[in-house]
Amino acid sequence: SYPNLTRNYPISNLIDNGFQIVYDQFYSHGTMYSDMSLAKSYCNSNSILCAGGSLTNSDILELVACGNCYQIFRNTTLNSPNLIGSVYWYMTPGKSFGFSPIYTISQSSADTYDTSDPLRLSWHFDKISGGYRLGALTDLNSDTLYKKLLFVKV
Repeated sequence: SYPNLTRNYPISNLIDNGFQIVYDQFYSHGTMYSDMSLAKSYCNSNSILCAGGSLTNSDILELVACGNCYQIFRNTTLNSPNLIGSVYWYMTPGKSFGFSPIYTISQSSADTYDTSDPLRLSWHFDKISGGYRLGALTDLNSDTLYKKLLFVKV
C-alpha cells in the first residue's frame, strides 16, 4: 500500500512497504533532468513513484503523493498537469516538477497558485535554482532545513 496524497506520513512506512529512496537532496539543490532520468531508471512499467518533502533528519514526510512512475515522468506542457490516480502531476523542463490536488496550477516557474494550499509540491526543474514549494511553505530556493525526496517501489 502507498499514500495517494497525504500529509505527515512516515518514511519508514514506505521503506517497510518495499520502497527505496532514489533522490534525496536539500530544497536548495537544483533538480535537473539527469536527476529524474536516474530516478526513472529504477522503474519498470508497473513501478510506483512517491514524491515528497521532509525536514532534514526527520522520518515524517510533511507531504507526499504517489502514482505510476512512468506516467509521472512524462513531460507536460505549461499549466497542463496529468491526472494520475486522483492527483495532478506535472514535469515541465525549464519550469517545474510537482503535484497538485486539483487541475489548476500556475507555473510562473514553480507552481505559485494558492500559496496557502498545504497539498501542493513544486520543485524548480532543469534550472540552476533550488526550491520552491512544500505545501504552504514557499521560497525554499536556498533552504537546507527541508529535503526533496523520491521513492520507487519496483
